[in-house]
Amino acid sequence: MTNPDSPLKNKKILVSGASAAGPSLVFWLQRYGFDVTIVERHPTVRPGGYAIDVRGSAIHISRKMGILEDLQAADTKLEDVRFYDDDDNVVASMDRNFGAGGGIAGDIEVLRDDLAALLYNKIKDKVQFKFGNSITKLTEDADGIDVEFENGDKERYDLVIGADGTHSNVRHLVFGEESQFAHFWNRYISVFTIPNYRGLYRKWDWHMRPGFFGGIQQYGDNQQTRGIFLMNGAFEKFDNRDIPAQKAMVRRLMSDKMFWEIPRLLDEMDKATDFYFDSASQIKMPTWSKGRVTLVGDAAAGPTAFTGQGTSAAFVMSYVLAGELAEARGDHEIGFKRYEEVARPFTDLNQDIIWQGKETQVPNNWEEVHEQLAAIDLMKAGAPTPEGSLAEVVQTAANSLDPKDYSRFYV
Repeated sequence: MTNPDSPLKNKKILVSGASAAGPSLVFWLQRYGFDVTIVERHPTVRPGGYAIDVRGSAIHISRKMGILEDLQAADTKLEDVRFYDDDDNVVASMDRNFGAGGGIAGDIEVLRDDLAALLYNKIKDKVQFKFGNSITKLTEDADGIDVEFENGDKERYDLVIGADGTHSNVRHLVFGEESQFAHFWNRYISVFTIPNYRGLYRKWDWHMRPGFFGGIQQYGDNQQTRGIFLMNGAFEKFDNRDIPAQKAMVRRLMSDKMFWEIPRLLDEMDKATDFYFDSASQIKMPTWSKGRVTLVGDAAAGPTAFTGQGTSAAFVMSYVLAGELAEARGDHEIGFKRYEEVARPFTDLNQDIIWQGKETQVPNNWEEVHEQLAAIDLMKAGAPTPEGSLAEVVQTAANSLDPKDYSRFYV
């Protein structure tokens, strides 16, 4: 057994990305005595985004972090989900758990920006933040890594960890082009804040047609209302920094779907300052580490938003990576290897969720639309959850890792 009193090496670590994986990783690294800096391209904690789920093994890790009660307090407390036809008539409805008893909507559901703010406040006084900056060059030698930043700064670190999402800059610099690792699922997602012009309260209103879902999500007192589009589409390369071009791409994808509230939502999208857009792509890599660099969260094994497991996977991967580095006393070769051995079976199962059932699919034709609406009616009527259903698959994957106890390495 590793002696927790043995010296800790490679203490100076740079983490890129301040969404979910980065701050949760940093929380644990500093808890074990590492000296951590986190760099984030955005000038602040990023606003906006969709509601995210925390479930399974991630619930246990949240409890260890001391944030479980905060997450529960921030829960969206969504009441129900309603589907509308072209004439604004309700054609189906169900509870927040999509009829799955917590198996799909998640044990805890919070807005992505609420989670980001919670994690930031948990670590802001314990680590250094470099907002409005990013890494431009990494030069590794036997003893460390020289890092050059976009603002011209240069600094040396012992280790660098990419927690910077599906389109990871660190992965690009160290492992190569994203196209080697990204597996596109012919879907796109867009989310943006809008006025609550329908007067909703803790409800999701949806319209479903072949090729897309369009919806409005409202999360209660003092919470913003979000418009959301889930769209099928062929692969198009886009600049993830060019917001006007992304908005134009959404309009192209939605040009033949101008029904229900869609025209109004597109107009509100154009005015939104927290617009989010991305393709549904899973990241699959033969290894997550190279030398003194490793990846965590979506940068290493993103499952896509359509699985509902991205944030939970980020929590689990971050916990394991920091813990294994602590147990290896900072020996990155040992720690990175053990991290991948422990976490990869979990991430593989969670990526496989996307293969399961029509619940993860945007319908391709009217037959599939009617099948989904009929399934909603059955769930609302109390039909039992079938063996092998999406609910069962999600819960199995979410609980597939029993978090190891690394507390003897706390400082």
